[in-house]
Amino acid sequence: MDLRTLLDNLYEEVSCSVCMNSYNDPKQLPCLHSFCLRCLKNILRTSGRHNIIKCPDCRRECEVPESGNLEELPTNFRINSLLDVLAIKECDTAGVKCGNCDKRSANSSYCFNCCAFWCDGCVSAHNIIRVNRDHRVLALQDFEDQDMSEVLKRSVFCPKPGHEKRELEYFCKICKVAICNACALIDHDGHAKTLVEEVANERRVALKALIETMKVKLQTIKSKISNFAENVVKIQENAADVERSVQESADKMISVIEDKKKQMIIEVRKQARESLQRLDFGKLESEEEMKVTETALEIAETLLKQSPDAEIIQPNKYIDQMLQEKPEGQVDERNDPAISSSGSFLEYDFVKNRKLIDSTRNENIGTLKYFPTKTRPHLSNVSGRGISEFCRGLDANIELTTRNRKGEQCFEESDCVTVDIKDSSFPKLREESKIRVKSNRDGTYKISYCDKHWYRRSVSVKVNGEHVNGSPFTVNAKSREFKLFGEEGECQGQFHTPSGIAFGKNDNIIVGESGSQYIQIFSGKGEYLSHFWGNSSLVRWPTEPCGLSVDSDGNIIVPDCHDKSVKIFSPNGQLLHTIGEGEITSPIHCIQYKSYLFVSDRDDHRIKMFDREGKFLNSFGSKGIGNKQFNEPCCLSVDKAGQLMICDKLNNRVQLLDIPSGKFHTKFEIKEEGKVRLGYPVSIAVLSHGRIVVSDFLNHCVRIFE
Repeated sequence: MDLRTLLDNLYEEVSCSVCMNSYNDPKQLPCLHSFCLRCLKNILRTSGRHNIIKCPDCRRECEVPESGNLEELPTNFRINSLLDVLAIKECDTAGVKCGNCDKRSANSSYCFNCCAFWCDGCVSAHNIIRVNRDHRVLALQDFEDQDMSEVLKRSVFCPKPGHEKRELEYFCKICKVAICNACALIDHDGHAKTLVEEVANERRVALKALIETMKVKLQTIKSKISNFAENVVKIQENAADVERSVQESADKMISVIEDKKKQMIIEVRKQARESLQRLDFGKLESEEEMKVTETALEIAETLLKQSPDAEIIQPNKYIDQMLQEKPEGQVDERNDPAISSSGSFLEYDFVKNRKLIDSTRNENIGTLKYFPTKTRPHLSNVSGRGISEFCRGLDANIELTTRNRKGEQCFEESDCVTVDIKDSSFPKLREESKIRVKSNRDGTYKISYCDKHWYRRSVSVKVNGEHVNGSPFTVNAKSREFKLFGEEGECQGQFHTPSGIAFGKNDNIIVGESGSQYIQIFSGKGEYLSHFWGNSSLVRWPTEPCGLSVDSDGNIIVPDCHDKSVKIFSPNGQLLHTIGEGEITSPIHCIQYKSYLFVSDRDDHRIKMFDREGKFLNSFGSKGIGNKQFNEPCCLSVDKAGQLMICDKLNNRVQLLDIPSGKFHTKFEIKEEGKVRLGYPVSIAVLSHGRIVVSDFLNHCVRIFE
């Protein structure tokens, strides 16, 4: 707010929202809202709670000082300055109170050094005093905007009784409070102190940075609000379109039903008309037959009653034909289309389509399909389960859900969901680890996969190209709960190119960071604890990602491909010693078992054995496909029987050697009809019950062996 706007709205700025009067001893709550001290005391007294006060403006519950004295709340000095400015602006109507004689007068002056008002009678005495000769005194009627601005920036004086005229010159580092010279000598004697100006300059720098951050945040919020407004219009337009579609669909259905109704009525009338025509025709025939029958009956009766025997037996073809007719009451109805076989007239009925009626009653004419106009990654989350004991390799079953916490589906079935596993040190492998899955109707995906040295890589989930979640991540062996921690960046707790992970003492998680050249330590919950290594010139992080491990003393073992050695650090990051110099060409993984250290030397295709002091003892293997021969050996582990297990990557198998002799013991691989089923095993671990878990890189899965 600029000065002119502030002056125009000054009364609103200095009015307490509780009593609606000008502030009297303004105090500031933790929510940054200010009220009169008297008003706050009334609120606290009537609330029935002695340690909590609810802000009248934002309704936020704020804790009062431990002593319960609200006077210890911070004083809002800016409001006090605004009250002085208000007094200057209204001096023509109300006058101002003299700081010396308490007389109220419109014809007063203001001393910028004393920060006090003086009436005409007292200002002369003020100016006569020798120490006040350099003070700047200005009549109130001569004030301009820049003078008002200077009043707002006036010095702040000590609030302690008796020190009202003493300026706050020092800052006590122990008590974290600004103090005057007298307080520094009496109440804060022996405390570390510094000038208020120095602390203020530091605070200004921090505030400037905060202001820039808040501006960016404010712009983001404004954009979000603008998007809300745009979405309101879009939703209204969309609702109108959907409403029209519903109306059109219903109208079409009604039109179809009306057409069907007309067709059925026409059919009924047609059938009735044809039936009536048949009945009329049958009636005429029956009437003709009745006349003939009546005539024949009359002739027969006359012949019977009046004719002699000779006439009765006289041949007469008409009489003979009548005698051959059916007896009375035996009318032939088989050919009468208007009469049923039972002798009743045929009737019509409308048989309702019960299935259609039930379907219409039980189902809607359609359904509303909900989908966002743009995929919203922030509504997704990733969770999953991992193996119970592991510190090498990504042996995890990840479950990705596209439903938010309320269970609402956030994505369409047509959305492209991609799990992208990136390796900054091996760009050529980036696309090999990309997995694309199609949405299920229940909003979940279950993705079982394994990745080469997962601790070297970052994992991201994208929907339609937008990020959902990142890495690194780990599996808590006790709770079996999938966790994510960290984000991309160069700060503490952030990652750029995470290159190794291991579990230390107290379930701490150790993550190697090649891009930032340091190793970070997190708690088992993923909370940042510390880091070491940094930009030390004594040691360098390996140029290629390698596995971390922890020995029995909690020391951190780091293979260094650049220096062709293995470095061992204490838990606090102190370099203890280096082993393998001159003996190793490209160490990938190093583990400790009893008094031995075993190193997988990838380019030399051997396993090197050292003692705990770093003395070279032996090497096992050579390049080849036979027993105890290797092709780029990777991660190591030791099974329950005390045998060394080696991931023989390019030979697609795992070999077991006896310790310490290095004698070949056995191997296991999976082949089916000549096709390799265990492809590029790169990491291995042993579960608590003895089962062996191997990451199958080529087949994107995890193999579990007895």
